[in-house]
Amino acid sequence: MTDNCNQVRVRFAPSPTGSLHVGGARTALFNALFARHTGGKLILRIEDTDLERSTPEAVETILKGLDWLDIKGDEGPFYQTQRFEIYRDYARRLLELGHAYPCTCTAAQLDTVREAQRARGEKPQYNRLHRPAEIAPQPARLPGKGDAEPFVIRLRAPLSGTCVFDDLILGQIETPFEEIDDFVIVRSDGSPTYNFTVVVDDIEMRISHVIRGMDHVSNTPKQLVIYDALEAKPPLFAHVPMILGADKKKLSKRHGATSVFEYKSEGYLSEAFVNYIARLGWGHGDQEIFTRTELEEYFTLEAINKSPAVFDTTKLQWVNAEHMKTRSGAELAPLVGEFLAAQGFRAAGRLHDPAFHKLLDGLKERKKTLVELAEGCRWFFLADDQIELDQKAAKKFLVPAITPALTKLIERIGQAQLYGEAELETLFNDLIASEQIKMADLAQAVRVALTGTSVSPPIFLVLEVLGRESVVTRLRAALNMVR
Repeated sequence: MTDNCNQVRVRFAPSPTGSLHVGGARTALFNALFARHTGGKLILRIEDTDLERSTPEAVETILKGLDWLDIKGDEGPFYQTQRFEIYRDYARRLLELGHAYPCTCTAAQLDTVREAQRARGEKPQYNRLHRPAEIAPQPARLPGKGDAEPFVIRLRAPLSGTCVFDDLILGQIETPFEEIDDFVIVRSDGSPTYNFTVVVDDIEMRISHVIRGMDHVSNTPKQLVIYDALEAKPPLFAHVPMILGADKKKLSKRHGATSVFEYKSEGYLSEAFVNYIARLGWGHGDQEIFTRTELEEYFTLEAINKSPAVFDTTKLQWVNAEHMKTRSGAELAPLVGEFLAAQGFRAAGRLHDPAFHKLLDGLKERKKTLVELAEGCRWFFLADDQIELDQKAAKKFLVPAITPALTKLIERIGQAQLYGEAELETLFNDLIASEQIKMADLAQAVRVALTGTSVSPPIFLVLEVLGRESVVTRLRAALNMVR
């Protein structure tokens, strides 16, 4: 058998029965970060032997999810359904070594045995009816759909002693061999089972470390038995803690979005989502915000906690907001443009507009997601005659008492030689002094007239990016409404 090499080689091996969810994304990320930190390789493997549940659509969704997270395999993707002959060769080898044997027990017979065991208060398991008394070579014939008498291939597990392995996160784990059944490695239709294919692939792909979810701990003893039977050196195992919802129960759809694409559609930046899920069970001092380079530099298995991690949407929003602040308006523009387009706005022609970029630079300081950014700049893309005023805000701020000031503001904006934030602020200050009104009253009236709402970026930024012509047009329309 091929032995593991000295280079770190890890794998992400999803089953394509659904989307890439949060737990799977974190597992993929931890493997990728460990590979980059150690100068190793990440192998991508698609475990699609569940022919009834695996779909090409799920494969595509998983690969697209990894692409969004910028997780790239150095080798692969390899598909288990294309590797059946390799598994068959390994199964024949186990039969020849006497570490596996054929079993012709029917499902009905197995059910009868298990019912009797339960009645006696015993753990239900295969009674080893067809297990040879001694380790001896077995016929190398494998099951197939055309067999006159269906049979399976079972692994000959040790009857006594203890399976012991040192988990790099959980520490030493012991399992009595008496709890390990003579489990099936090849089904009656000739298809290999999960634990068998995993071991064969990890041997063939020279995997040095298996980093996976804690729900796989129970599979490890069975897999170690297979390694031993094949006289192959097993990889090192590291089982990462579960991810829980805010209610401290296993993360599921009831907690909201679980597919990574749902988080993308909710307006989270890829790098922010990666930053957040990296912190679910791992840390580096008190640091919360990381670049990808920092994650790859700092990541170690020793820093992963044993305790379950809690998914906190509020914390994710904060992390996303912090990452948005590091992006320039020009960088955010195409990302926000996707959400504007989804809302029916024809924003493509203005995505390179410096005014739009400046608006995003002002908005990003107080928004948490790209969706909020898109909602905050809708007024920028509306035609001047499409502005719909929030009636509650209009009633409160667009009142008769403000009309003299608005009238003079329109006149002064039209006459202004220079049109920028600084000049507009001076213009406003002069106007409120001469009209003896409050800045808040004038600013809010203008804000409602220009954006339709009472919440926006700083008013002088709004005036500048919207442009003199649109500002005058919208102010006049608001003034006519008050009159």
